[in-house]
Amino acid sequence: MKLYLQHIVELIQLPLDWTVINFMKFSERKILFDYQQDALKNALKALYIFYNSCKGDKQKFLEITLILILKRVRDIKFLRILLVITK
Repeated sequence: MKLYLQHIVELIQLPLDWTVINFMKFSERKILFDYQQDALKNALKALYIFYNSCKGDKQKFLEITLILILKRVRDIKFLRILLVITK
């Protein structure tokens, strides 16, 4: 499965007021694993893009993410071609 949105949100730096959430503890008795914390952080970044950059507009969010996904795919394909050429 291609995880393009994950790759996009991992590049986002949230403002300080969005980073004060402690994802380590889910409740008084449950502590989340690292991969679970990372998933919640990435979901928060996607929400940040959706509400701040796109103002809650689903169509705009889709357009922005598609542009970023296509750019990333193009960059990956370019790197693969470059690796083949330089061998």
